Amino acid sequence: MVDFMVVLLECNSDNIDVLKAPPGIENVESRIDDEAYSDIYVFYASDELIGNLKSQFGSKMEKLNLEGISSIWKIPIDKQH
Repeated sequence: MVDFMVVLLECNSDNIDVLKAPPGIENVESRIDDEAYSDIYVFYASDELIGNLKSQFGSKMEKLNLEGISSIWKIPIDKQH
């Protein structure tokens, strides 16, 4: 719960949704309306899911280092317009 609150504090967005994703989720970027979202935050993720997302987003996926918080990743979404 603390991790989620940290994401809410760090995020500058008016639109926040939670997506529970299986480790094998495919085509994540195509599922996201880039007009509505600017970032994806990933937490409580398995190693398999992290690996999958890294294969989809590559170097765009960055690990956030927040003291006392478990592993959180951020994926900035490229705005098309």
